[in-house]
Amino acid sequence: MMRMVAGRSLAVALIGAGAILALIQFASGRSLWLDEAYLALNILHRTHAQLLSPLDMKQVAPILFLQIERTISPLFGGNELGLRLFPLLCYLVSLFLFLRVLRSLFSDPYTVAFALMVFVFNGTLLYYSSEVKQYMSDVMVYLALLYATIRDVPNERGRYRLLGLLGTIAIFLSNVSPIILLAIGAYLLYRIRSGQGKFAPFAMYAAVPWAITFVLYHAFFIKDHPARQGMIEEWTYYGAFLPLRPFSKAFYTFLAERYRMVAFSLFDLGLFGGVALSVLALLGGIRLVRRRQYGMLSLLVLPLLLHLLLSGFQLYPFATRLILYTVPSIILMAAYGADALLVRVRMVLDRAGSWLLLLPALLLVLFIRRSDFPFKKLEIKESIGYIQRHIRPADHVFVNYHSRVAFQYYQETRGWLATGTDVMIGVRTVFWNGAEWAADTVRFAHQLEGLEGRTWFLFTSTGDERDKRTFLQAYMHRMGKRPLAELHPPGSDVYLYDLGERAVKAR
Repeated sequence: MMRMVAGRSLAVALIGAGAILALIQFASGRSLWLDEAYLALNILHRTHAQLLSPLDMKQVAPILFLQIERTISPLFGGNELGLRLFPLLCYLVSLFLFLRVLRSLFSDPYTVAFALMVFVFNGTLLYYSSEVKQYMSDVMVYLALLYATIRDVPNERGRYRLLGLLGTIAIFLSNVSPIILLAIGAYLLYRIRSGQGKFAPFAMYAAVPWAITFVLYHAFFIKDHPARQGMIEEWTYYGAFLPLRPFSKAFYTFLAERYRMVAFSLFDLGLFGGVALSVLALLGGIRLVRRRQYGMLSLLVLPLLLHLLLSGFQLYPFATRLILYTVPSIILMAAYGADALLVRVRMVLDRAGSWLLLLPALLLVLFIRRSDFPFKKLEIKESIGYIQRHIRPADHVFVNYHSRVAFQYYQETRGWLATGTDVMIGVRTVFWNGAEWAADTVRFAHQLEGLEGRTWFLFTSTGDERDKRTFLQAYMHRMGKRPLAELHPPGSDVYLYDLGERAVKAR
């Protein structure tokens, strides 16, 4: 009895710690980076009806996610907090859903606490809890469908009806919902074959509504999408598609790289933590097989395997943010392994009693004291604000190509450098040199030759802008110019140079 009370209190404390971390990350107000700015401008510039059409700037997002964002963001003046409110709410809902899932699967409160700790103190999840993208809603959708699948219900028809409704909504809210529904469908068919349910109600209330909804959604919003080829080219460059040549070296290299991505990037636990979680997940899989819980094993493993397989057909890239929804299933696999090991130390944990309640507070403090928390990426907002505070009436501003979209967002929403300022947007200079994308510095130099007077240069660490920043410094050095001012917030750079009447060739 005392164990259950302590376990419930520990779970509540961990949920509180997760909420506090997410709110700190949200309130930090980090700058929108390139991909967020692309989507944000689409949301702010379009009506609800216009968001049903393909987005500008090769953006892709679920229709319902866009409609929710378009509804919420104007209430906050289109600023970052309004745009990030829905992802934050998805994270908070996911916390409670994950707790419900854990309590449905595990009776031991220490196993529940272990899984919650891995979820709550996952820096990757916390980062995406304040990202103007659909990845955190993917996590919420997965957990909502998983809980509806495994929870105790008086009869199976009720389960199928609820899953039919949730699955239909999920197709409009999450691009990965077809993968999740395929895994759940396989699990339910396994249960039906084992005598736990009947096929006709499953088909009537769940499978058929899912199929009809997906066909309609595909016909109206996915088929012949103009961004598809661009997305394939971009993700091919990032190596996110499985080579379908199982006897080739590339196939096994891809699997090794994706394992490292899952173990060390998706969970942000460091080398030891990633290896430990991998071992626990393997032990969990072995335990499920030994207990003949094949249905549960397939339910937890299939989403990741299906996503991996479909990446080979260039349908779903296999990348960290796109498989974020699999974090709960991997933690659950590890929890099955941890549950077996915790048997040996439960008496010790029982003796610790109320002292265990200090653990969430200790972990919370340690996490907050991390040098990189709250997480930042490309702090262009700090750079633009710095220029805004120090610019003179006759100054010019040169905005590099990959910084232009985030610059436009802050120009429109905050009015920074919006009127009376000579702003020049750099042209695209990135090119493929046979091994990687690099800056065409000759073309960049031609842009610099036309500048004069006091000129601010704005960079973010995106695309070829690191190369261009280095070239600018060398270019100005050869001209005998030193920066009059500079600022270097995370992922962004500002330089002010006085170029005189006309910049001369310095190549």
